[in-house]
Amino acid sequence: MSQLTNVTSLKKVSNDTISSFYQYRCPISNLFFHDPVIASDGKTYEREIIEEYVTKKTRSPVTNEYFKSVELYSNDLMKELVEIMLNKFPILRESQYKPDELKLLKLIIRKRQFHKINSLKKISTKKLLCENHLLMKNFLENCNSFDIFKLFIDKLDDLEARDKFERKIIYYVVRLCPNEEFSLYLINDKKVNIEFEDNDGWRLIHQASLTGSYKLIKYLIDIGININCKIKKYGRHDGGHSVVRFLLKNNNLKDYQKEELIRLVISKEI
Repeated sequence: MSQLTNVTSLKKVSNDTISSFYQYRCPISNLFFHDPVIASDGKTYEREIIEEYVTKKTRSPVTNEYFKSVELYSNDLMKELVEIMLNKFPILRESQYKPDELKLLKLIIRKRQFHKINSLKKISTKKLLCENHLLMKNFLENCNSFDIFKLFIDKLDDLEARDKFERKIIYYVVRLCPNEEFSLYLINDKKVNIEFEDNDGWRLIHQASLTGSYKLIKYLIDIGININCKIKKYGRHDGGHSVVRFLLKNNNLKDYQKEELIRLVISKEI
């Protein structure tokens, strides 16, 4: 603690002083600890950093000896000491590790520890859609719990955000989630805008008609979603596909369900 009290300037901390705080830094990231944990080599690391490290390597980055286990233990004393230091010298917070919520989400999904989603802070929906598309796809395809799905959705900062194709999270939920309750939750509880169009002219009703359930498609039609629209492009083919054509292609519908929905669409078309 003497290292902390020997520094008198709160506005300017010298490089020598910062380097003297090495024991409060993660040996891998060289940043001040945010969530310090003790690994089986007896050394303290940033939790997120070491969790990812042990998935790829078996030797300690400090001792070069094999880890005895992958268990991690919170270093509460180190966390308290770091907070004391950063409260005394706020300028040093610029050099504190800042958790990447998407990295944490990736680890949670990889380990299938979905209950830990609740511990995350807000996640950038735009970043998830644009830079972590496979991560999102993996989660939506493997999430079978409605409660976990709600936790996930509540962590997203903007449900209206779009990716480079101009598609929103609701589009991918309809496309990838077999449970229509997930989509209905976004529509009814979260009030997402369902009248949007991507770069190829696809609207939510098109994707729902192609891959959605009978319950979801009928609900969308009943609440008055625009069905008088055709897409501009389907794969390598030109546009012209209508809602009816997609219903005929839907492998999740039985023949009698297709017939009922097609009759409903025709009765409501302008």
